[in-house]
Amino acid sequence: MNGAVLSNDLTIFALFWEFTTLCCFYLIFHEETAEATKSALRALKLTLIGGVALSAAIPYSLFAFGTTSMQEIINNHSTVGMALIPIAFIVLAALTKSAQMPFQSWLLGAMVAPTPVSALLHSSTMVNLGVYTLLRFSPAIADASLLKTAVMIVGGLSFTITAFLAITQSNAKRVLAYSTIGNLGLIAFCSAIGNGIGLVAGILLLVFHAISKAMLFLSVGLVQHEFHSREIEAMTGLNRKKPFLATIMLIGMFTMMLPPFGAFASKWLVIEGAHSYPLFMLLVIAGSALTVIYYTRWMGTLLQGEPKEKAAVAQETWSRYYRWPLTILAGAALLFGLLIAPITQRMVIPAIEGISPAALAESTLEATVPGLNALAPFGGLPIGVIYAVLLLLIALYVYLKNHTVFVPNQAYMCGEDFEEHMVLTGFQLKAEKVEWKTTVVVNAIAIFTLMVLLIGVFVVR
Repeated sequence: MNGAVLSNDLTIFALFWEFTTLCCFYLIFHEETAEATKSALRALKLTLIGGVALSAAIPYSLFAFGTTSMQEIINNHSTVGMALIPIAFIVLAALTKSAQMPFQSWLLGAMVAPTPVSALLHSSTMVNLGVYTLLRFSPAIADASLLKTAVMIVGGLSFTITAFLAITQSNAKRVLAYSTIGNLGLIAFCSAIGNGIGLVAGILLLVFHAISKAMLFLSVGLVQHEFHSREIEAMTGLNRKKPFLATIMLIGMFTMMLPPFGAFASKWLVIEGAHSYPLFMLLVIAGSALTVIYYTRWMGTLLQGEPKEKAAVAQETWSRYYRWPLTILAGAALLFGLLIAPITQRMVIPAIEGISPAALAESTLEATVPGLNALAPFGGLPIGVIYAVLLLLIALYVYLKNHTVFVPNQAYMCGEDFEEHMVLTGFQLKAEKVEWKTTVVVNAIAIFTLMVLLIGVFVVR
């Protein structure tokens, strides 16, 4: 992974690209069961499609640009002639590596691997290499209307549809897998927007998603180790059984969807950057809303349900090898979320200057509110307003917790009276038919889009 990121020659990049594919195959195959073998072979076949596409991009790059230097290809990209063909092949390779629709099945099958493997694949390696490639080639993608539209359609649909499909799931690892595909789709979408705000959003989301998703996968692994189940309903009342583990999971979910943390800020910036594309902007808003739904369902199960087993709760005795990594990840997710402004100004923007200085210059917002826009002048996230609302909600919670609401003239219920309470658990769509039908339709749309892309770059001159 490090070799691929540090490579500037397309040939060397392709070599490290295939190394990650091979490593992924063996990691998924680790259990050596029939299901693991089937999933590993599926991952190998689908990602090799991307490998072939990336290999095809090398001779076309030599023919169109006279070089395989990635930076020179980006600097000299063109929207006419043969110059689009290598970029189109690179885009196809990146979409397969990032498990975007219609290639998402290999990542869902990878859930048979041990949970630490899932955390590695989904957070910092393998799938992230695809969206890293899209971000790196963002100037070339954004300048070609055909490439731009194709990536925005595939990325936007992947983000929204996988958020919907996550609601149909009861298996925690499949929920996280769909969440990963969706967030990678949103990063791919950012790479095609073509302005500095989109690139800032994509890089921030790449970083914050990696931290929070690794934390959530490792937490689900501990739940499976303790309760021998990956089902969300098996986590009912986890805050009473395993408060440390429940707290870590809640932090992971908070940082994936709520302000002022990084994932929320990134999605805010995506909406800002996509203001010129109202239909796609609505797609992002819908996907963000669906994300809140499936995480809220999960959080409700952790917090409000009664434990399935009424046995006495044992004291948590986690090894330090479990506690320390989770604590470090939780602290990083919270700290980086609060420090999003300096991280953006000192790390993200200098990185974008090396990718697309022109896009960065064009995205400066002229009208900003000093002290309120955390990402100004490159985004209008009203961080001061968000903090004020959070403080108000905390104060309201403390007030209501310490004050009993008086209900006059309570009716006699002719028997045992049960207190009414709000329940955030149990709402879930039936998975099998909904998931299958939705996947078939969206995969067909994605396949058609990619076919138009590949045919278009060869036909249109």
